[in-house]
Amino acid sequence: MRIRRRHRNNKGYNLPEFAATFIGFTLLVLSFAFGSIVPFRLMMANSMVTSMVRRAAMAEKRSLSWDVLSQDPCVDFASRYGIEFGESHVALVCINKAGTSLTVPSGSRVPKDWLPGGKCSPCTYLLQVNQPATIQTLIKTDNGVPGLTAPLKVNLIATSCWENLGCDPNTKDFFINE
Repeated sequence: MRIRRRHRNNKGYNLPEFAATFIGFTLLVLSFAFGSIVPFRLMMANSMVTSMVRRAAMAEKRSLSWDVLSQDPCVDFASRYGIEFGESHVALVCINKAGTSLTVPSGSRVPKDWLPGGKCSPCTYLLQVNQPATIQTLIKTDNGVPGLTAPLKVNLIATSCWENLGCDPNTKDFFINE
């Protein structure tokens, strides 16, 4: 009488190791995917604010630059992708050759000494926008960590050189003051 022995084969031998590796890799990829959403949206918001300021700095008058900022299509585009912009604060920064600077908030006029041809000229004029933004995450909880499970609130600041240093032929006033 012969005793039959079952011989082992290697079919299915690697399945437990493969399953553990597959699950670990899947969790790693998902954590990178969910974790990279906030930095991606932050870079996108920063780029949008920079392009908005650049367009506003090319406006004919400083009063029109506020209208350019408020009607920018980037705001609607950003709201579709989890970025909410707050009320922006616009200012004009004047920097002269000596390095001293003057910040003129929106609605205020640039003093005569700081205008082109004034006592403090030549100056560099920068349009500065301080834009608060809220960046949403994919996973939201009530008491979460900002940026991981709760919205991240950031303050984006962008500047661009003011382009139009000319005078209005009708009012004889600089466009930078209108």
